[in-house]
Amino acid sequence: MKGLKCDKPIDIDAARKAKELPRRKRDDPKSTAYELRIRIPSEYQKALGRKRISRTVFARNKKDELRKKVLEFEEEANAKLASALESAPRGGLAVASANCTERTPIGDYADRFLSVRSSGSISPYTLRKYTHKAKYVKALMGGMPMRDISATDIEKCLLAIPRQSREWAEALRADRERNRAERAMRGLKCERTPFSQICVAGCDLQYEVLKFIRMLLDDAVERGILEKNVATAKFLSKSFRKGRPLIDPCRATKPRRTSEASRSFRCRPSRSHACPFSRAG
Repeated sequence: MKGLKCDKPIDIDAARKAKELPRRKRDDPKSTAYELRIRIPSEYQKALGRKRISRTVFARNKKDELRKKVLEFEEEANAKLASALESAPRGGLAVASANCTERTPIGDYADRFLSVRSSGSISPYTLRKYTHKAKYVKALMGGMPMRDISATDIEKCLLAIPRQSREWAEALRADRERNRAERAMRGLKCERTPFSQICVAGCDLQYEVLKFIRMLLDDAVERGILEKNVATAKFLSKSFRKGRPLIDPCRATKPRRTSEASRSFRCRPSRSHACPFSRAG
């Protein structure tokens, strides 16, 4: 279990003084009021029933008295979390304590990652998005152990997303055409309009899948399973950006959005655009 840590204490007296408000009443007038906050990770929010824990304490100095109260606050919060996880029903929260090692395939780790978050810590819409991204991860590199994954393997996975998307789209189109033909043969009512053009995943989904892989490996690093997140390589961030498709140097034509942008910024020659430093004659 990942221990809960307190954020930097907030000086309440300084904040109230900036707002020109009076100090709070206290037994020791020489003490300072601080607010302690602990942000609960998303996988434990369902067990504790809250997103954060806060407490107001009074201390004379930060070095000894305030530090002691911060440690006591963290110990109490971790004790509450441990008891909540023990009393939690077997299900999504129990998956978090499963023995995952560096040899665990990334596809299995993605399933456990989604099972923990399906307990209510995220919205159903976000869960559907994560499941869609995990579908590509499991199809393209789901059987690889996490310790053997390199940045090059992640790059190959991201480059194969358009091809995999086209294969799934074509298989779905063939299935729908077959169903339409069968309904027509039976004399049942069916659509006669032609099918729309097949949509293939592009740079935006590649960027989202890269973010999801980073999220998986970050979770493994925080749990002590991996030592480093290889998905944070700089060349991956430069190559796969949202809204910026990769340009194939072998193609003669450029992407449409690039040509339209260059056409819109094309300047027409006129007298107003003449260089101000040029001299006549």
